[in-house]
Amino acid sequence: MKVEKLTKYLAEKNIKQLLDLEVDYSENDFEHWNESQMLKDLPHKWEYSSIGYEGDTILGYVMVSKKEVKNRNSCAFVHRIFVPSERPSLLLLLMRASLRRVKLDGITQARWNCARENSRVYNFYKRFSDGILGERTENRLKYSLFYKDLSTLF
Repeated sequence: MKVEKLTKYLAEKNIKQLLDLEVDYSENDFEHWNESQMLKDLPHKWEYSSIGYEGDTILGYVMVSKKEVKNRNSCAFVHRIFVPSERPSLLLLLMRASLRRVKLDGITQARWNCARENSRVYNFYKRFSDGILGERTENRLKYSLFYKDLSTLF
């Protein structure tokens, strides 16, 4: 298994596999991204995101960008992560690969939202994070905003 930076070129070249992963491995009926959402340019997205694969088969990915935050210079924001349930270690590998690049860029905190109903990913985030900054309900789903202090990572 190989983990590397998910560039825009790789995303465009493998868009069908990336979109299929969302359908194959998401729990319940969460919002699925379409091609334009997947390929949307965000600050540093193509420098921070990671992809995992074996041969020509994509196993999972994480999409991360830089986000300006009130009362803070900036943080990294994890937008998407998809990994098959039979590959739980890939969740950690992808997050660490992306957050290592974020930290090297001088960013000291990462944040991400996750619906409690997405139990497998929610439980991973809960263990991996340093805590919850807030919670909200949207479309009958309960979301938590997690954070990770990157100064303690690596």
